[in-house]
Formats: sequence, structure tokens, C-alpha cells
Amino acid sequence: MKKIFSLMFFALLFSCEKTLLEESTSFLHTKWKYLANYTNNTLYSNGITTNSYGSITFSVYQFETDKCYITIYSNNIIIQEGTWPVSCSEVAVIEDVINVTNNVTNRHFLKYTPKIIDNKFLKLSLREYKHWQNDTLKSNATFNEDYNYDYFEKFE
Repeated sequence: MKKIFSLMFFALLFSCEKTLLEESTSFLHTKWKYLANYTNNTLYSNGITTNSYGSITFSVYQFETDKCYITIYSNNIIIQEGTWPVSCSEVAVIEDVINVTNNVTNRHFLKYTPKIIDNKFLKLSLREYKHWQNDTLKSNATFNEDYNYDYFEKFE
């Protein structure tokens, strides 16, 4: 009887632990404050800026399955809102943009992978880049997780 109770206790313990893991932060449907961009783990650009008048400007991103909402704040007041066409899942963000200028068609395909850190930060790594010009592949590159990434903090 004691052995059955012990087994039931451990089964309950492991099922609770699994539930806690499943309730971790999803990067989808969550607001993320853009902090910085890194290349080869070196700061490339800061996402929070201060202009000569002392205004602090930052952007907040919210990734959905079919678009990304972008809100720009200045001194905690919304100054601009918009969307960007992306396709998102829990394992990738796909940006596939086509533009035509002077009869030249450019298509840029970028694939990013999200990684949640401590349920508070988001690391969005550029993993693949392709560029076509008039249906001719001009660039084709793959990258490791730390080559180029954007870093975000959960925004509440």
C-alpha cells in the first residue's frame, strides 16, 4: 500500500511539473518591447532611443499567426501603429515580401526562430535569408542562432 501511495505521489508530482512547463510564455499573442539588435553577440543597435529633446522612443511588437502589430511609443504615449505581413508559428516567423520598382521585381524571404528566455525575454534569430530579382536567386544564406538576432522584453 505504501509503495502504491508513493507511485501515485510521484505521478501527481510529475503531472504538476508538466503543467507548469506547458503554461510558459508563448511568444505569439504577447506584447514584446524591442530592446536591441545583436550581430555575433555584439550590440549592433539599441531599440530604445532618446532624441535631443529628451523624448524616449521605443517599439512594441505583437506577433500573430498572420501579421505583426507594431506600436511606437514616445514618452509612453502611442505615436504610431501599424502591421507588418508575416506568418508566425511557435517555431518560426516568416517574412516574405515582394516589391516592384521600375519593372524590377525583388522578393525577400527571411526566416526567424523565436526563443523564450526566463518567460520574460524573446530572442528572435535570423536563420535564413533569400533574395530573388526577377525570379533569379541572388542571395541564399543560412545563419546560426547567434549571428543576427533581435532581443525583446515582455511588455505589460
